[in-house]
Amino acid sequence: MVDENEVKRWIARLETEESSWTNYEKLAALYIIRNEHGGEQLQAKTPPMLYSAEPAPAKKIKPSGSEFLKAVGNVAQDRAWEVMDELMDTLKIVNEKAYNSVLKKLT
Repeated sequence: MVDENEVKRWIARLETEESSWTNYEKLAALYIIRNEHGGEQLQAKTPPMLYSAEPAPAKKIKPSGSEFLKAVGNVAQDRAWEVMDELMDTLKIVNEKAYNSVLKKLT
C-alpha cells in the first residue's frame, strides 16, 4: 500500500532539489501516484490560480530633450537593452573607471 505522507515528502524534497531530467522523471511518477490516491480531493479543495489582468505596461520615459532618450523612446525595450549591453562592453574596454561608476550607480 502507498503511504500518502511519504509520497508528499518525496515530492516536496524533489521540488526543492536541482533541476534535472532524473528528478523530473521521479516527480512525474510521484505526481501520478499522488493523483491516483486522493489527488482528486486535493485538486477539488484548491482552486486553480488564474490571472485576470495583463501586466502593467512599461513606464514611458519622459524625454528631457536629450537625443538619447528620444532615440530610446522609439525602439523596443529589448533592442534598447541589447544596444546598451554592447555599449557597456565597449566602455569597459575603453574606460573601465566610467564603466565601474555606471555599475555602482545601478546597485
